[in-house]
Amino acid sequence: MKQGYYQSPAGLVMVISQNNKIINISFILACPLFSSLSKEIKQCLQEIAQYFINQRKIFSFDYVLNTTKFSQKVLEATKQIPYGEARTYSDIAKMINHPLAARTVGSALKRNPLAISIPCHRVINKNSKRINYLYGVEIKLALLAWEGVI
Repeated sequence: MKQGYYQSPAGLVMVISQNNKIINISFILACPLFSSLSKEIKQCLQEIAQYFINQRKIFSFDYVLNTTKFSQKVLEATKQIPYGEARTYSDIAKMINHPLAARTVGSALKRNPLAISIPCHRVINKNSKRINYLYGVEIKLALLAWEGVI
């Protein structure tokens, strides 16, 4: 089975297919699903919701980074970028004492497992001509605009 979601004006729609045929279209109701979630997922979803209503700028839920030590350094440095600000890949490379590793920083950020909470969307190129983001340029620009960076 495969699932897809669409945020409609009427609510979140879930579509399920099996053997390349649609078998279910339904609305996802937040309360019943939310109440059955684990404590850590509830907290994470609450914090993400707070972020999107301007009530949270720093995330506090517990997490683990199952990445290389270099990537962990990159991600932890990226987490230090304040809300509403941006840094370059070179800035992050300097923060982790690898000043010539800007491209490698970019590669590590492509594998960021904690979007939004580790704000790789706040990392931009020096010349701002080329914008990359794992989830697409539109989402990166929307997050930067949301935070008032652009």
